[in-house]
Amino acid sequence: MSNDAEAVVTAFFKAMGPPYENCRKAWEDFMTDDAVWLNSGFPDCNGKEACLAFLDGFAQQTGMVSLGVEMLAISSNGDTVLTERVDSFLNADGAVIADLPLMGVLKVRDGRIVHWHDYFDPRPLLGG
Repeated sequence: MSNDAEAVVTAFFKAMGPPYENCRKAWEDFMTDDAVWLNSGFPDCNGKEACLAFLDGFAQQTGMVSLGVEMLAISSNGDTVLTERVDSFLNADGAVIADLPLMGVLKVRDGRIVHWHDYFDPRPLLGG
């Protein structure tokens, strides 16, 4: 059974569609100013500005111009939402830079994402 937190997370991922500007805007609209974003094998991001800076840097380094999110499963308990997804990073030609299967845990406060932790094998992003 879904709840308000699950609806927020679902809307967040749906808003990320191409182009990259939509992805970035989704982050601006759905994350709290004090949001924390944790990714396996990468530095922690504390605060929305740090999250956006990491996202921008990642896009620049990889040539990502859009992000596709395939939601495989979603479940929630109160303000905590678990997602099983495949995130696809695409370049300007529409070619896939990397498909990343992952599990994410997001926490919602007052209709916005305050904590996000993705668990994944980073090797597809590192060329391995």
